[in-house]
Amino acid sequence: MSKVLIVTPFYPLPENQNGVNKIIFHLLKDNPYYNADVLTLFTKEDIKYFDQEKLFNSKFFKVKANYFNRKILFLKWLVSEYPFNVIKQRLNFYNIKENLINLHNEYDVIHIATPFLFPILNELDKEILKKIVLFPIDSFTYFTKNRINSSKIFNRIPFYVDYVKWRELEKKIYKKFPNKVFFVSDKDSEFVNSFDKNIKTSFIPNGVDIDYFKKLNDKFEKNSIIFTGNMSYAPNKDAVMLLLYKILPLVKKEIPDIKVYIVGMNADKEFKDIAINNVFIKGYVKDIRKLLDKAEIFVSPLRFGSGIKNKVLEAMAMEKVVIGTDISFEGIDGENVYIKSSKNPKDFANKIIEVLKNKPVEIEKNARKLIEEKYSWDFIRKKYGEVYVKYKL
Repeated sequence: MSKVLIVTPFYPLPENQNGVNKIIFHLLKDNPYYNADVLTLFTKEDIKYFDQEKLFNSKFFKVKANYFNRKILFLKWLVSEYPFNVIKQRLNFYNIKENLINLHNEYDVIHIATPFLFPILNELDKEILKKIVLFPIDSFTYFTKNRINSSKIFNRIPFYVDYVKWRELEKKIYKKFPNKVFFVSDKDSEFVNSFDKNIKTSFIPNGVDIDYFKKLNDKFEKNSIIFTGNMSYAPNKDAVMLLLYKILPLVKKEIPDIKVYIVGMNADKEFKDIAINNVFIKGYVKDIRKLLDKAEIFVSPLRFGSGIKNKVLEAMAMEKVVIGTDISFEGIDGENVYIKSSKNPKDFANKIIEVLKNKPVEIEKNARKLIEEKYSWDFIRKKYGEVYVKYKL
């Protein structure tokens, strides 16, 4: 059985802190495919979650994170070849590298999560590099490109600068690791492979806890829709504003009593000033299943972003009809399992109206079946295990 060290810039608890945490949380669970430990940065805000480590039979090697203040960070970014989120981790490169050097002999495979620590790869010897497999989650070149296209003109310049930096970094690093780079979406993989014929990446999608996320009962609140996610994440914030101020007014012309639930971490902070009739803003909810179960449909009007969307997988597992954009369904492969809309508010509103008036029950059943067959976490852990065995030294 492969022995794996997962290296991450984000302390992986709690699970729902971000998409990286969700993946690592489930990869650390006991399974018959591999054994995994984790080398992670942490901040003082993470200390309160340390007791959750006892949920796992894994070792947690923790390194205290250090960061530039925002002004210095911005200046460093301006003069650096590296993108903003990589420069943000610069003070942590040395300590992570030293820990890797000290620990690598105990492991068959080193799993590098996210691209934010990539510069340390230039300072490791060949013996360690042979063990490394990259799991960047998303292509940030792809993400930034989408964000430029969805941004106001005066915001495009810094995003474009970051786009150029990401493109150069991703091209440089991925060339060095042919067939050893795995995204969570086929779209990200295809996009990066188009950079250069010597770049060969693949993907492993995220999973869902199918025993936890399942329909609770057949009752729902008539004419209600829900959108969930971490609302500090720019694509989610943008989607909420589009939903409430462009799409919702069009839906109300046909369905005046529609109810909208915006739920997720920091929702209550980001949207505290919103006061729209029948719009309910809720922050972090420990058990989101009750609200998902209560809503008639799930909506995801994302205009930019990258990677597979955990919130969409969870809604599909709960047998919800999901209406979303092409961005919402990246990495989710199936037919008649969701309803795709353009990013145009009128088109999206018409899809909501159509589904609320005549809900396609077969999509609900198909969605659950797809999740059970291709997106359970046990199925996904097996895929990771196959990769680890392939590159085990």
